[in-house]
Amino acid sequence: MVSWFESHRVVGPLNASLDKYKVASDCSYVDPTAQLTVWGPHDLSTQCAVDDYTLFRVEQHALINKVEQAVAAGTLAPRAVDFEAKFDDLCARRTDRKSAIESLRSHFRSSWGAALTLDNELAATSVRMHRLLEEARIQAAVSARLKSATSLGPEELIEKMREMMVERFFELFGENGLGPLTRRVADGEVGRLIGDCPVEWRSTGAGT
Repeated sequence: MVSWFESHRVVGPLNASLDKYKVASDCSYVDPTAQLTVWGPHDLSTQCAVDDYTLFRVEQHALINKVEQAVAAGTLAPRAVDFEAKFDDLCARRTDRKSAIESLRSHFRSSWGAALTLDNELAATSVRMHRLLEEARIQAAVSARLKSATSLGPEELIEKMREMMVERFFELFGENGLGPLTRRVADGEVGRLIGDCPVEWRSTGAGT
């Protein structure tokens, strides 16, 4: 066990309790000679590596709560001209799917807002993790430009970018790092790529 208290007042009662419980126990799973080993802050810092990723894992509960609150509140990214224009173009291409496309527009805009909240929280709590996120964004933008230069239609292009961003978030935060929010913030980054231009389908005529 690890104690962050500067005094040993809690250690005596714990040892007394352990001895009491061992006497009352059949000790099927505990050696009768077992003793408590107590680490203080110095022991913990010298025995365990504490880096930015470890701190992020410790602090992620508060971070995830803030992202969840942003999703629940419907926090939206600032309106981006290209974002709106691209979905207007998609509606024009798929007049029979306008309702579904408008739902996608709303989803990616609100997801973008959640991704911005994550961005702000990382910038405030973990400079290194924020830098890694920025690098992932740079690489995603390059991939988006390359894929936009192909003959992929709008729907397929968006789906490809969604899959890629989920993989990037798994690499950055681990598969369980952001839990069920992973795909939401990944979609937010796709929304940003649509709004900031790297994801482009209008000039190709794809899907018409």
